[in-house]
Amino acid sequence: MPLPRDREEMLAALRSEDKAPVYAPFLLTPREHEVLQLLSAGLTNKQIARHLQISDHGAKRHVANVLAKMNCPNRTHAAAYALQHGLLGST
Repeated sequence: MPLPRDREEMLAALRSEDKAPVYAPFLLTPREHEVLQLLSAGLTNKQIARHLQISDHGAKRHVANVLAKMNCPNRTHAAAYALQHGLLGST
């Protein structure tokens, strides 16, 4: 398949692919996917840390990694994107 030349061709190519929703395009680790699910449920960093039994700093780092990999400016945008694109299924 030739590379798309412009934005419209790229979007058309992406829409034409029949794939199950996955989180692989962002290369999230299983732990980061778990963090995405928790932040999408509305948990704070401190609550995520307690749930995962890690430090608050560790939770903050995981959240920052998820936001960076998804290119989202904040956790609300990441949660909305994940919900819209079916990224919150089982790990």
